[in-house]
Amino acid sequence: AGLAFVNDGRATTVLRLTGRPSAPEALCVVPEALRGGVWLDERGERLAVRFDDSRDGAVLDLRTGGLEALPDALTGVHLLGHAPGTGVSLIAARVDGTYRIGFHRDDDERPAFPDRLNGIEGVVTPLALDPTGRRVALAVHRGARSHLLLHDLAADTPTQVELPPGILIPVASWGEGGLHVVLSAPDRPPHPLRVEEGG
Repeated sequence: AGLAFVNDGRATTVLRLTGRPSAPEALCVVPEALRGGVWLDERGERLAVRFDDSRDGAVLDLRTGGLEALPDALTGVHLLGHAPGTGVSLIAARVDGTYRIGFHRDDDERPAFPDRLNGIEGVVTPLALDPTGRRVALAVHRGARSHLLLHDLAADTPTQVELPPGILIPVASWGEGGLHVVLSAPDRPPHPLRVEEGG
């Protein structure tokens, strides 16, 4: 199951995709042009969404279609991921003139921007935050291939996971069943891959 946003520039219809042959279920219509979203709760009822313009995002309640302001700590930043139940959010924000990746815990006054995380060589794309809010999966592109790093946010230490040669597509999920990524290889089109962490 998943969600789809259909917007006409003035309003957005949020649809639930069930994966079955039946038509998608319309959950709500919001009188705003919305893009993307990050789940904020374990029940799948609250979603952090972005507007098509430069405003800060908002929290969409899928039960009512209502919008409310983001928590203060998440305004003025790009929300990249959230681990529902842990209070940990993965963010990107401009710090001293450059964008840095960081994280914020609900009980912390300020976000942290770990040095090693932001010193990784290559083009770094965050893929998914683990269910505990401790690690983030990163696609690191160097030359004609991708590398997968699992970065411990608290310890600021990366672990590289061996993958077949190829390019990681910026789509992933990390749930109780483990981390799943999408890899495109020279001899195979994009295909899902369950990551074996090796303990």
